[in-house]
Amino acid sequence: MNILDWADSLVALVAILAAIVAWVAKIRWATEYKAAKEAQIASLQRQVQILETLSTPRLMDRLKAMNEFHELERLDWQQRNDHLQQRLDETEAKQRANAEEIGKLIEPSASSEREVQIPASVSARVAALKSTYTSKSPKFRQIADLFQERENLARQKELLEEWQDHFTTRGDEPEYSQ
Repeated sequence: MNILDWADSLVALVAILAAIVAWVAKIRWATEYKAAKEAQIASLQRQVQILETLSTPRLMDRLKAMNEFHELERLDWQQRNDHLQQRLDETEAKQRANAEEIGKLIEPSASSEREVQIPASVSARVAALKSTYTSKSPKFRQIADLFQERENLARQKELLEEWQDHFTTRGDEPEYSQ
């Protein structure tokens, strides 16, 4: 055989090997391309699901549910506020009634026995009344008890006003965040 025949055979063999290598590369590339396309399809399907959850009807349903919840919460806070206002009014009425009763009880006793100097604070008044008139008259014990009750009602009123301020500063309208 001559060299040309060998060269032709060698060229044919190299061409066959090149075709096989190209075919193998094409198969590998096709599998990689298929995997990439499947990943892209999966990603697009997830995006479609997300967009379906954010569709207008579903968003409107969620918004309505949130509005209903906030309205119920606002009504609950309003009821609490009304209840506290009612208790505050009752406490103030008790204070006024006690003050009137104390005034009625002090007026006759101040003119009949001796002038009672009333200290500035209620607790000092109670202590002064108890120490001055401990066993002289049940009327004075009643006055001291009324002063004590008045002091307790004043504390309750302060607490109720604090709670009412707390509830009213929250605001009636719910805050919405976007």
